[in-house]
Amino acid sequence: MEPDLYKKMVNRNGFERIVDRIISFERAKMELDSETLLSVQFLAFPENLPFKQKFIDYWRSHNLEVQIQRLHSWGNKFDLDKDRDNRRYPCPYLWLYPTVTHTGKLATCFADFYDEMAYGSLEESSMESLWQGEKAFALREKHLNAKWGAITLCENCEGFLCMENGFEYRGDRFIVKGFD
Repeated sequence: MEPDLYKKMVNRNGFERIVDRIISFERAKMELDSETLLSVQFLAFPENLPFKQKFIDYWRSHNLEVQIQRLHSWGNKFDLDKDRDNRRYPCPYLWLYPTVTHTGKLATCFADFYDEMAYGSLEESSMESLWQGEKAFALREKHLNAKWGAITLCENCEGFLCMENGFEYRGDRFIVKGFD
């Protein structure tokens, strides 16, 4: 909850606008009596760790789910000297967690914080049309066909390891476990 740190980390202003949008979205969700889970994510960078509890307390006071994301390569953005788990599988985030970025775009996942592979703008299209659109389908197909090497953001990302593997490899592609 530090505007100056936000500006330093993402190289742009607009912190207050983003906070206002999230709160407005939560209010609209409540008014519609929607069961949609709205969460905010704290990225555990060394620079912002001193503000972790303040972030958690603030967003919980607004009844939002808070996720703390451990540091990993963030889609090749950071080179971390650590052992990698080589058992690659499709990234569950592509199916389970639509991510709205600080610029109002629907992103491929939480690691796309520079909007490099955004599905599109929520100011121009609905979430449903973007989440179920051609770009999303094509990206998911690449993952099911183990072609993440063709996707710069996904190539060396370890974010998929944050979630349980819900896929199995059959023949020449992955399928979702339980779906034949």
